[in-house]
Amino acid sequence: MRIAAVDHSFHAKTKSTEFIFDILAECGTVERFYCERWKGGPAVDLRALRRGRYDAIVFIQQMYRRQELRQLGDSRKTVLLPMYDGVADWSLEKWRRYRSFQIVAFSSTLHQTAIAAGCRSNHVRYFPDVICPEPTAGGDRQSGWTVFFWERQPSITWATVKSVLGDLPVAKVWYKPCPDPGTTASRISGEDRRRFNIEDVGWLPTRGDYLTLVSQSDIYFAPRRYEGIGMSFLEAMALGKLVVAADHATMNEYITHGHNGLLYDLADPRPVFTGRELPTIMRNAARDSREYANEWRRGQAALKNIIADACAQRSPPLGQLGHWFRGWMDRGA
Repeated sequence: MRIAAVDHSFHAKTKSTEFIFDILAECGTVERFYCERWKGGPAVDLRALRRGRYDAIVFIQQMYRRQELRQLGDSRKTVLLPMYDGVADWSLEKWRRYRSFQIVAFSSTLHQTAIAAGCRSNHVRYFPDVICPEPTAGGDRQSGWTVFFWERQPSITWATVKSVLGDLPVAKVWYKPCPDPGTTASRISGEDRRRFNIEDVGWLPTRGDYLTLVSQSDIYFAPRRYEGIGMSFLEAMALGKLVVAADHATMNEYITHGHNGLLYDLADPRPVFTGRELPTIMRNAARDSREYANEWRRGQAALKNIIADACAQRSPPLGQLGHWFRGWMDRGA
């Protein structure tokens, strides 16, 4: 089977969707296409994709307009993998335009909205392989806790993290000021740098180097207001870290406040560590991580079945009236 996969070009750098390509590769031969439209570059030529006669076409995060997707022909061979952070504000009316497509939702919030709009949606919940199933922190040590914070968006800055930390004893903060394209990192005062022992880290040479640094921390602050999948905070959970996140999807679909992590109100960030048994929370997170990893193994099988079903679709020969009727149905979808 030949599969075309249309992805966000920034993922070519972050590698955050590689696990999807690994799954697609188990279903057939995959050809990648990266969309540059988010930064003013070209979109993927959908008419060329249709001429390529692929068995299935998968869109990863890229939600092209319904009228654009008509260029692909049979919608049954197209699978959409939207990300919640990109469609969080979509109305039911907008979702209804995609009722003729198969949707795979990595967020239960997204899935429920799509179902309410009459879409064909399946929910799968991603989780990395459990790298460190037991917590590495030894408890509320007198020397303080080690914190990792990657500043990616203006909605969650060092000021946010500082407010949420409150009076928690902190020995060190690893600070990664690498914001998403189009945004800039905030400035941290010299006083805060000395008080919290803040050390800057940039883009590390390899993903393994980044994970090694996260593994040396106790507490990981999820860097974004919304997540499509949440690769960064999920990797931290899989490494046995205590994850602190804004109370939004997809973070609050994995984290129960005070049980396996901590959530805070982004509109009014306040200390969340007071009176919390952090080692107990970390042990709960380690246990839940194993359960999430097992659930994802079932999710992988479901995703492969969806791709296989799309590849198996065969458009029957249509006369002129049949082509007109299908076009009319697509316009009404």
